Amino acid sequence: MTPPQKIKKLPSSIYMTDQDRHPDPLSIVKNLTPGTGVIIRHYSTPGREELVQKIAAVCKQQKLPFWVANDMALAQRVGADGVHFPEWAFSDSNVFPAIDPGWIVFASAHNIPAIKRAEILGADALLLGPVFATASHPDRRTLGISGFLEMAAATNLLVYALGGISHENLKELPAPKNLAGYAGISIFEN
Repeated sequence: MTPPQKIKKLPSSIYMTDQDRHPDPLSIVKNLTPGTGVIIRHYSTPGREELVQKIAAVCKQQKLPFWVANDMALAQRVGADGVHFPEWAFSDSNVFPAIDPGWIVFASAHNIPAIKRAEILGADALLLGPVFATASHPDRRTLGISGFLEMAAATNLLVYALGGISHENLKELPAPKNLAGYAGISIFEN
């Protein structure tokens, strides 16, 4: 299957699937509003491809852009809008160059050296975090608002705030010039 043309506008919010917190993310994906994107992670879920196909079908039906995390072949098979690379997956400089130029490439970055690697490798947008304390990575040091702003200022790429984003602290989030929106898990729960 050929990847779609690059979407004209990136979503303002992105739901990140999480196999531990949402073993079956379909109920959340089915209730997402227009303007929301989906990054399908579920890295080690048995039957991952089948789950990704189901999520992809719902996303296409609802006209939600979606990305498959860390699996270019699967992203291509399901007609994703591109791929997402967690920071741990792009230490090898051979990762990004083989990507179809029609795809949008997301990368997560947790420090400035990772931002620079993602830029060199060709990411289109970055998920920077964790901005706030998060249940997904409870032991990880947070950036806080000042750290998020520092990282956003270190790149010309569009950025998303990631980590511990809630409806309450979203109001505290400043808007650097390159802010595209936010990404998270719990903010999309009922």
